[in-house]
Amino acid sequence: QSFLDKQVISLNDKIYSLNFEEYFESLKEVFENEEILKWGYEQKIDYILLKQLKIEPKNIMFDIKIAGHLLNSHSNQYSLKELSLQYLELDLDEFLDAEKEQGEQTSLFDEPKEDAKSIENEVYSYIISKFHLKLKGELEKINNLKLFNEIEMPLVEVLAEMQYVCVY
Repeated sequence: QSFLDKQVISLNDKIYSLNFEEYFESLKEVFENEEILKWGYEQKIDYILLKQLKIEPKNIMFDIKIAGHLLNSHSNQYSLKELSLQYLELDLDEFLDAEKEQGEQTSLFDEPKEDAKSIENEVYSYIISKFHLKLKGELEKINNLKLFNEIEMPLVEVLAEMQYVCVY
């Protein structure tokens, strides 16, 4: 199974599992639209993958891992599981186990689950969608939002572009 076979996207509290090739043009428009804010986890990797597909990502606004680092630079624990427990008070392992136990039933998602990896990807997408406002508020509390928005996030795109150009 390749990167293009299935992608999971969260939009307005709904989770969509898409065949990237089938929806390529529509997704390209979304990723290249400067009016649409994009947030995610390790967006430098997403940026490079999209560039390989001839998509020019625009408005990469919020990287959860970078926000986690700014909020607690003394830690080395920035996985989605660790950040979810710390900032959302959600144990992802318990949440994933509950979703897997439901099998064909749906809870957060509209479609039946296909396999454990699909469930995990859908849960991660949903969790990422919940982080943006929470971590933005936490960055504001410690007066690091300006640093995040004006230095860290623009640097993601610069470093990703440098890596893309040097490797590809």
